[in-house]
Amino acid sequence: MELPGRPYSRRQYARLIRKLHQRFALPAIVLFRNADGQLTLALVYHRPNQRKPKRDVLSHVSLVREIHPLRSHRVHLDILVDWSLESRARW
Repeated sequence: MELPGRPYSRRQYARLIRKLHQRFALPAIVLFRNADGQLTLALVYHRPNQRKPKRDVLSHVSLVREIHPLRSHRVHLDILVDWSLESRARW
């Protein structure tokens, strides 16, 4: 998802990703790109609703912010490996 040029705070990303996830039935990883070309990955964890087991509740938000595609930081790469589909299947 492309975002306008202004910088976004963690709170703004969390609010945006929660709004997006309300429209999805399953968890999804969302990729944002700002005007500077930096990337942000966002993931919201779901858990079953305690009162209505057929519904999910959006839990905490995980963000990896300000990833530079051409010169990624080692920690960002490690997190991306942890978030890979192969790693998610083991959860």
